[in-house]
This record gives sequence, C-alpha cells and structure tokens, in this order.
Amino acid sequence: MEGNVSVICATIGTYQDHIRHRSLKEAKGKLCHAELGKQHKKSIYEMVEYCENVTKCRRKILVEHFGEIYDASACQSSITPCSICENIVELKKKYQLYDITADARIIINGIRAINNPLISYVAELYRGVLTKKNQEKANKANHINLPFFGLGNSLNEADAVRLLRKLVIDGYLDESIVAGSHGNHYGVISPSQKGILFANQDDTAGKALFGSNLNVQKVYIHFSTDKRKSSAGSASNVQFSMTSATKATETDALKDKYRFKHKDIFERCKTKLVQFCTAQAREENFSNYTVCLFFQIQL
Repeated sequence: MEGNVSVICATIGTYQDHIRHRSLKEAKGKLCHAELGKQHKKSIYEMVEYCENVTKCRRKILVEHFGEIYDASACQSSITPCSICENIVELKKKYQLYDITADARIIINGIRAINNPLISYVAELYRGVLTKKNQEKANKANHINLPFFGLGNSLNEADAVRLLRKLVIDGYLDESIVAGSHGNHYGVISPSQKGILFANQDDTAGKALFGSNLNVQKVYIHFSTDKRKSSAGSASNVQFSMTSATKATETDALKDKYRFKHKDIFERCKTKLVQFCTAQAREENFSNYTVCLFFQIQL
C-alpha cells in the first residue's frame, strides 16, 4: 500500500488463469456495474493478448499501453532484449502473418448453431480433428456439417486455439464464465453483437476504389510454419489446403489497423479523391470516374 491506496497485482500465466481471475471478481460482485465490468474484462484481455503474442516486442506493448511511443529496434539492440526481440530472427522464420478474415466470419456464424461451446471444442471442429468424446458429440449434434468444419485442417492445435482466443480478445466473440459441478470454472463462447455485424457485412462496396471496404476491419494473425504440409516442401511457401487464409505483411496489418482507427480521415480522403476523379472524368468525357482513378494510380 502506498499513499493509502491499495494496489492489487494479478498474475496470468495461462489462459485458464484469466478464467479463474474473472470468476473470482464476478463472485465478489465486482463486475456488476456494466461499464466497470467492461473495463475490467478489457484489462484482463490486454494481459492475455500480451501473453499470447508471438512476434511483437514485449517492451513496445508495455510502453505503448501507457500511451508512450517505443521503437522495437531499441529493444533488439539492447543488452537485455525481451524474449521476443532476443529471438526475432528465428521467430520471423517460424511465424507467418495471415489475413484470416474470411475464416473468422464463417467460424462466428457457425458458432451461432452451437450451444455454449468451449474454445477447445470449436478449435477441434475448425481443424476437423476431434477427440473420441467430442467426435460422438459432433456426430450427434451434426456439427461435422457446419461450414467451418475442417476448414483449418492444416493448422496445428495451438494456432487454432489461438485464433479463437484472438476473436474473443478482439471482441468478436463473448466468453461467459460457467461454474462446473466440482467447483471449477470454464469459459463458453458465443458471437458478440460486434461479431455478428462483422460476420455478415458485405465488403464488396468500395473495393473498386481502395481494394477493401473502409467499414470492415480485417483479422490478422501469425500462424506457425512448423509441421505443415507444403507442395513445395518448404515452410516459407506454406499455403493452407482448405482455409481461405492468405499471406499478409506487417505493413498490410498496420495499414488496416490505422485505416480503421482513423476512419474519419480515410473517409474524408476518399470523398476528396472521388470528387477530384469525378471532375477529371467529366473534363475528359469519361463515363466513369474509376477510369480516371486507375489512370492516376498508374502514373
């Protein structure tokens, strides 16, 4: 205690730890107030995201959490780099960034047909690899015919689970805490309102101009290249056999992040660009302003 203010530190080492931490808070009624509960869960998931991170400088995450700017290269050149920067060369070889948006939508819509599933169960369905107990459950409930069944068959278990956790952390899935019969607690997932909107948005509008809809944020995640089939026999050329995930760059992810974060700026730029191209098209007697746009891009 310092200055008559109590400080409580919660340690999260595994994903189950955050379930236990939330269950204790909810049992004490500390999450009864909607806004306080929302902020508390946000803080917990930020800690979980920190633990789940496999490629981003840990110092950068911590410093930027408090509103500061930090260059990861400073950590990499430090005599005491974080665990990520210490192995950054190997990690860049081990993990590839993917745009998993299409799969995420199919998963979210598919979960709506399952009653209170565990993350582990949905991950098994996504991979199409089920334990004996879950195989019987999936057959009986006809979950093996869900659109996302087997879609991620080339993923390892850890990556599939991490994808589901990311959808929870990013707010596309809600995770509710349920008390078990032996005093234990576990989390069950369901699509959030944000997730339902995301899963059913039409992203065809605006593609002619920017290649993507400004109203739709994409989902990016790093997947391991280990133990995955490749027609070329090289981990660097790995492509998924069924999933619609596509390789992406860190630049793609950053562009999308700030395009969405500063949506108003992008919308104003889009409006000005369309106005300019429309005026140019009118002067050149073009039937459509996009002809002028593509001409300007080629220049």
